[in-house]
Amino acid sequence: MNEQPEKDKPIGLELEATLAEYQALRREIEYRTRFQQGVVVANVTAFAAVLAASFELNNPLLLLVVPFLSSFLGFYWIDHGLMIDDLGTYIRKTIQTKVSEIVGCSEVLLWEKHVGSLKKGARTLRFGLLVAGLFLLPSILSLWLSFGTVWEQEDTANKLLWAFGAAFALLWLIDELGGFKSQ
Repeated sequence: MNEQPEKDKPIGLELEATLAEYQALRREIEYRTRFQQGVVVANVTAFAAVLAASFELNNPLLLLVVPFLSSFLGFYWIDHGLMIDDLGTYIRKTIQTKVSEIVGCSEVLLWEKHVGSLKKGARTLRFGLLVAGLFLLPSILSLWLSFGTVWEQEDTANKLLWAFGAAFALLWLIDELGGFKSQ
């Protein structure tokens, strides 16, 4: 019968296990990417809903929820992005190396290698602008639109809420600028 020699069986099993791990990690990347898309949709939808309600009810104070919501969703989005990057790095450095050794060829699983070789500076700038546009801009716009109403009132709680919202937006800005410097 056409059985493989005994020495090839462990290699086949090792390759099969390694490729199964690769497929599981790729599925995790796909899941996290879809989740990121859902977070963007949630943020844009929530901002539009709060903005519409604020104008409909003539109550700019409703906008004070946006900096907190956008910050939370934005940091959640970034967390998934960082994990996607970590998964890709693991695939490139561990899985690709292991498969290369098993099959005796260095030209395997090349997508991760290709992505890892791209220039990070321009990608980081585009990424930062995207994140700022999707998550920081709604916060800044909401703070700007609610500024007059908040600071004309005697209510200290609304001023504190506005200040905390501004602090969240400022943390976003500092985080984005720090990300550009590290590249």
